[in-house]
Amino acid sequence: MRNSAPQRRIGRRTGDVKKDFSPDQLAGIGAVALIWNEIEYLLDLAVGNAIVKREEILLHITSRYPFDAKNHLLQ
Repeated sequence: MRNSAPQRRIGRRTGDVKKDFSPDQLAGIGAVALIWNEIEYLLDLAVGNAIVKREEILLHITSRYPFDAKNHLLQ
């Protein structure tokens, strides 16, 4: 009788992020997401101040542009 090969754990996911990642990994992912959101917000403000006259509609307009377009406008 043959022994079956052990199942590989590398790359295996259950679909539940709390089971698939350690608390440290989840904290790191959360930190990156928060930093990225802050970068996008500041980029929206920078582009918005350059192209929008009315402050109350600034984020409504700039949030519709993709990141690459906003970056290109600033350059």
